[in-house]
Amino acid sequence: MKTAILRHHIDAIVANPEAKKNEFLNRLKPFNSEKYNVQLNYLRLLVEKIFGAKTLTSEISFARLWGPVYLTMSCLKDSKQNDFWSLGQEIGALLKEIGYRENTGTRQEHKLIGGDVWVGYHPYKPIGVLDGSITIEEARKARKLEIKTNALSVYYGLQDKSLANKVAKTAYFISKAQDKGTLFILCESLNDNGETIRNPRPINKEMLVKLLSQNVLVEEAIDASLVRNWTKSRDFPEDQPGR
Repeated sequence: MKTAILRHHIDAIVANPEAKKNEFLNRLKPFNSEKYNVQLNYLRLLVEKIFGAKTLTSEISFARLWGPVYLTMSCLKDSKQNDFWSLGQEIGALLKEIGYRENTGTRQEHKLIGGDVWVGYHPYKPIGVLDGSITIEEARKARKLEIKTNALSVYYGLQDKSLANKVAKTAYFISKAQDKGTLFILCESLNDNGETIRNPRPINKEMLVKLLSQNVLVEEAIDASLVRNWTKSRDFPEDQPGR
């Protein structure tokens, strides 16, 4: 993947991106209600962001779509649920055509943010690959779009808590994220067997965003943004020896 500017990927598959954006926004209008305006405003902003000129691929995910969709669905009358679900599915179909997928994280990555799920699963293969919902190639492409994810900073010998509250608002593992602080790690590449090629490495998000926004080649931006001065903790989850 040469560019992380999402609009470049959309322009390659959508004939008239502005018209598609306005179509999605107009179809959200009939659902306006004080009861669930927070969720609807989030979806509006998400649609705007998907079609934005400067949005990075790492800023969008299925998780950011389905959360407000499900919350809004629970507030709608039965007669409106099908129409709203159809709209959510169409936005999801666009993300899928770009290359996004669900369950692209590995058990190791889940444990690095404090999770205790997927017990017994292979630690280095994406969950979606293991359950058969996505292929290795699909997972590989989606992870390149996502670029980064979160981890508890203590596993890297770092104690920066500047991102803790932000992540804790959306993480399932709120207490651990608030207590220990978080940082950003790379979604590492997958080998031919679908396994990550190394332990996830920490990255300077601000530097990464700055370089990617300048349309620097993705691999060059990643290399320049890697955090070099970190120490793997003794209890590093699912450690890959020598990696």
